[in-house]
Amino acid sequence: MSFQSPAPRRNETSLAPSSKGSSSLASLARSLGVGLNVRKDFKAEYDRHGTFLGYKETGLVIADLNGKAEAIAEMRERVYDAFEPASLDQVENWLVELSLIAPRRHDSEGNDLLRVEAYSSRLSGYPADVVKEALLDRVWRFWPSWAELHDTCEELMTHRRAVRAALDRACAEAEERKLRTSALPTEETATMTPEEMAESRKRMAQSLGDLLSSFGARVEAQRAEQDAAAHRAADNFAAYRPRAAE
Repeated sequence: MSFQSPAPRRNETSLAPSSKGSSSLASLARSLGVGLNVRKDFKAEYDRHGTFLGYKETGLVIADLNGKAEAIAEMRERVYDAFEPASLDQVENWLVELSLIAPRRHDSEGNDLLRVEAYSSRLSGYPADVVKEALLDRVWRFWPSWAELHDTCEELMTHRRAVRAALDRACAEAEERKLRTSALPTEETATMTPEEMAESRKRMAQSLGDLLSSFGARVEAQRAEQDAAAHRAADNFAAYRPRAAE
């Protein structure tokens, strides 16, 4: 297998190679005003008596976000660019380069071509920076098996996938809040059918009638109280007048 110069980098991503992905994502988040914290997930462990033994990693990586919805949406779009898959030309050139620095058993030229094709078709599903790091930035004592490369690529993708999942959740929640808010009727947006309008007018008339009846009852009660007070005053005066004449 002859060495070929690497193809031009046609699929550059917005992030640095994945070994530096954490700092690159943190830098991107800071530039957009988004708070980002990526952490390993732990769970508490107890023995059969219920005694706390400590915390154990679950193997999951979780990303926490905070910031304005617009900034999070922009970061989501930028991060999705970092999932752009590598081209077959790129992967094949990196495999050729790896074959020169990682010892492997000699094989026929036909098998070499089949091997490159098999590896390329699988690796091209990963972003270019991940594939390049897995093939060339990692040190291989011998030509790696596909299982080894697969595990390496999956490891390099863990941080990025956690951030993408958090961005997806945050954007979905923001959209849900927006839909709930827009669904609430206002004086400007609320509309009623003719039947609803007639029922509303009926309720308003009934409420107005109840209010007037209540007001009239209060007026009558006040008038009756005033009449009773006048009668009591007249009776008191009548009882006092004969004594005054004496």
